[in-house]
Amino acid sequence: MKQLILPALICLLASAPAAANNAEALVAAKCTSCHGDEIYTRANRRVQNLHQLEKQLYRCTHATGIDWDNKTVSSVMNYLNSRYYKFKE
Repeated sequence: MKQLILPALICLLASAPAAANNAEALVAAKCTSCHGDEIYTRANRRVQNLHQLEKQLYRCTHATGIDWDNKTVSSVMNYLNSRYYKFKE
């Protein structure tokens, strides 16, 4: 059993940076390619907390027809929060 746990743990830890890089690529391809990053940095932005950010991501994916699963939305939300918003959890 221990022989299976170590490779799985290594794979999980190795995928964390990949998920962040993937989220960054998704934001570049699906978000900022249309509206730039000023939407995240403007003084009068609508999103004021993580819950609102998550809801906004779901609204955007629905409006644009992007088919992201919950894990992808969460990854993108975490990327946007770490890069722009800096909300406390």
